Amino acid sequence: MENKKIDFIRNVISFIMHPVNSILYIGILVIMVVLWFTNTLIINAGNYTWIYSTSMQVLAAMIALLPISYSFYLARVDEEQDSILDRFIIRNLKKDGYYDLMFVILFSILTIIMNLIFLFLLEKVIFAIVATLFTLLSIQYAAVFVYRLFNPDRVKEHIKKLDTSTRKTKEDSKITLDGFIKQYLSLEAVVKDYISNENDNEIIDDSPLYDIVDQFQKDIPAIKEHYDIFKEIIYHRNNIIHNYTEISIDKNKYSKILELIEEFKKLNNKFISDNIFKNVTSIRTIIDKAVKDYSADYRNVDVDIDSASSTNYEEVISNIFEDYFVSPYYKTLNTDECEDTDFEVVQNNYSERKILGIELRMTDSKNFKDQYNELFDRLKDKYLYLFVVNNNIVDNIFEIGYMTKDKKVKSYKVSY
Repeated sequence: MENKKIDFIRNVISFIMHPVNSILYIGILVIMVVLWFTNTLIINAGNYTWIYSTSMQVLAAMIALLPISYSFYLARVDEEQDSILDRFIIRNLKKDGYYDLMFVILFSILTIIMNLIFLFLLEKVIFAIVATLFTLLSIQYAAVFVYRLFNPDRVKEHIKKLDTSTRKTKEDSKITLDGFIKQYLSLEAVVKDYISNENDNEIIDDSPLYDIVDQFQKDIPAIKEHYDIFKEIIYHRNNIIHNYTEISIDKNKYSKILELIEEFKKLNNKFISDNIFKNVTSIRTIIDKAVKDYSADYRNVDVDIDSASSTNYEEVISNIFEDYFVSPYYKTLNTDECEDTDFEVVQNNYSERKILGIELRMTDSKNFKDQYNELFDRLKDKYLYLFVVNNNIVDNIFEIGYMTKDKKVKSYKVSY
């Protein structure tokens, strides 16, 4: 409530000091001076009653008409919401317009009460002059209110006001618009991932960052904690989009985007550690069980593992992996569905992050090392964890190379 009062007072001051008002104040001052020296009210006492009653009638009609202008304004603003304006701008435009309306109405009501009081007082010129002054001010404020509502540059001016950029530096010019927007969209993606980690929330898939922050600011602690920073970034992004020819990118805001990206990446990785794979060792344990089951299956059915492996190794062990890698937080893809490896674990979130990739090979030890190093260099940025499982039928061992989330390459062997 206290913040609303402060916002209202701040908005009233901004309204009163608007450049158009400043110019009109001079005109009203001139009119008041002329009336003071040329009036003939004292000759005809009925003029006092006419001034007060006419003033009250005009202001009452004006008070009734102003909300109609505001309703047209609201309809116009709502039409823009889904196309070019986000919720932050819409809310502030509506709020500022409402504050302007309330001020003009309250000022006009005050003027009507003043006229009513003066009507029952002594017939003095000073009362009539004051009543006239406040009536002209009320009409002026009503005119400026309508002008501000439908000013074609209102949105741009409002966005500039919201974006409190820091002092510009030479480094600001080094950040391109494309670079800023790219990182902004990256921030949007990691935030969506964070929200959809627990449950893949399709509602947010098509929602922009500003709507997400506005919707989840009270429900999600990480967004609530950084809410003010999110607003700064969003306001600056809006300013860049709508006034790109007039401003440069603020390096401070750009740095805050990078910091938030890293913060939410850490939160997303923590979710994986807490709910999916605690570390690379937990993945190793599953893979070790799977390759041992693969070997045991062939021993139990008395089939030559060498000949069997050459024909259906990838298909059989992929099916075993599917039995072991089970969780509500991810899905698995086999050889026919994968793009880069033979088996994938894909998180059930917005970006469908590739958590684990497993490449299946059948070769000797020398070729295996060369192959997994090449594979890791090529795919290191696509997966959080990356494994290569080589069925070395010559030496009767499984050779397993893997890359941790810290991009360290290691290997070990599992005997048949």
